[in-house]
Amino acid sequence: MNSFSNLHLLIEKNPGKAFGLTLVFLAAFQLISVYIGFELCDSGFYMTFYDNIFKAPEDVEYNFMFYLSGIIGGFFMTLFPNMGIFDMRLLGVVNNIITIYLLYCLLRKQIGMSAIIIGTIIVTISYVAMPMTFCYDLLTCLLYVLSILYLFKGLNQNNNLYLIISGIIIGLNVFVRIPNILGYGVILFIILYALYHKTATRFCIIKCTIFTLSFIIGVISVILFMKSLGHYEYFINNLHELFFTAKDDSGTSSHSLNSMILAQIRIYYSVLKFGIKLALLYVIFFASAKYIRKTFLQLLIQIIVFTLIAILFYKENAVIILCIFSMIGALGNIILRKNKNIKMLSWAGLFMMLVIPLGSDGGMYNNGSIIYWIAMPMAISFYISIDKTITPILPVKKIRQTLLLTLSVYIFVCGIKAVYDGVYFDGGMLFEKRYSIHSERTKHIYTSQERADIINKLLEGIKPYIQKDDYLFAYGSFPAINYMTHTRPFIGCSWPEMLNVPLLKHKIENYTGALPIILKQKFNSVGKEFKKPNNEETPFRNNEKDKIINDFIEKNNYMITFENEYFVLFLPQKEEYIENPK
Repeated sequence: MNSFSNLHLLIEKNPGKAFGLTLVFLAAFQLISVYIGFELCDSGFYMTFYDNIFKAPEDVEYNFMFYLSGIIGGFFMTLFPNMGIFDMRLLGVVNNIITIYLLYCLLRKQIGMSAIIIGTIIVTISYVAMPMTFCYDLLTCLLYVLSILYLFKGLNQNNNLYLIISGIIIGLNVFVRIPNILGYGVILFIILYALYHKTATRFCIIKCTIFTLSFIIGVISVILFMKSLGHYEYFINNLHELFFTAKDDSGTSSHSLNSMILAQIRIYYSVLKFGIKLALLYVIFFASAKYIRKTFLQLLIQIIVFTLIAILFYKENAVIILCIFSMIGALGNIILRKNKNIKMLSWAGLFMMLVIPLGSDGGMYNNGSIIYWIAMPMAISFYISIDKTITPILPVKKIRQTLLLTLSVYIFVCGIKAVYDGVYFDGGMLFEKRYSIHSERTKHIYTSQERADIINKLLEGIKPYIQKDDYLFAYGSFPAINYMTHTRPFIGCSWPEMLNVPLLKHKIENYTGALPIILKQKFNSVGKEFKKPNNEETPFRNNEKDKIINDFIEKNNYMITFENEYFVLFLPQKEEYIENPK
């Protein structure tokens, strides 16, 4: 505890140096995810979008709900044509480092540097097993932090220009990820500011009007940009598909409104269950410290308690753990601390962690720990200042020791999980991931021998039958195959399993172009392991969708030209395919 206090004092005496060293450490730490782990789903979904947004936007129409992230990704791929997944992961790291620096700018005058450093470290080590590839989630969080930075500067300095910038950024963020339209809710902070500072009603109305008009300017500017590139029609078509999917209650899409609402309910039920378990363990811990006099027995109980806490941390998703600690700390600031800026920033942290997951089929599981960029440092600031905030029944020293021990256990468990549990959608030992995929677009990325063999055999087997810019219908949650083979997605979507049954059927039945090559995966890639082929139904894969695909294959007289344990390739029965494979 004394060592921690000394470190705390050292950091606060040299905040700039301490933050600079932290930034270097976090950049180096994130590079783990740049090299290690390969999944066929999300990264392929992003990269196929970036690869086609300028040259064939109609083929990635489904991705237009993430328009601005696609524009940025596509810009870099146009600027650097040889960019692969590795390079786009580096861009993801740069995105996060910029976000952390913006956090520093936002929080440095409001909370201690120790809280900023500890908070950003916790968020980063929790995210390292996620896909670091630049994407809409990373950009969403960066723009949220940037907009809140300018919003707070605008309110505290009474500077309308900063409010305008904040509103425009929130307007732009809508097109990074359509559910980000809920970000307009940050206007509530203007109302909160007015309430906390007891400003005139006129002040609040003027500031809200300025912010709203700026938000509209941001939205209109992107729409005009779309029209200048000829992208507006694809965006509108995609919106229609989203609304159609949202209204569907067939249970054949994870992106229906019902599915997304149920996903949120299940997540917060998990948060509640985890919170109760954790609270009971802390009760036992503090009760043993207060009522058990025998040192040996007290120590034994406390060791058992923290062993169980470590097991809970290992079994539970990091976002659930961070949700508990961020929410308690942020609410502690709001309720118990007097500093108005700290209250406001805690509200901002809560807003970011609760609102960003809305509109996602996996909620905070999909977004990862980055939704806590603001909430976690603010929560840590509460825990550090707990002796100044409340007079607890238990000694403050004991509470802070417990929090420090909890933090240490959490960091240790994160390290164990990173080594033994694998990375996003690529499970297994970290040190076993030393095998590469035979594609120029996956260079410098390493996975397990089994996974590399499966993918390399596929690439080798289908190579004679596929050429660049062919239409490839990849069915089985592996959009990365479109990217690796330089092929174009069928029906405007590289991940057709995300479509519900009616939309998938409509798109296929109304397709009028040349017949695509069809590659079916005999298993589902959603998850950490490449499982053996099975017939298990999920919102992604089910019998109705399989029937639509099979009917299309039968109707158009496809033939099998390549097949192994995991994949099967179908080609239209034409002489040039049969006699002269490409």
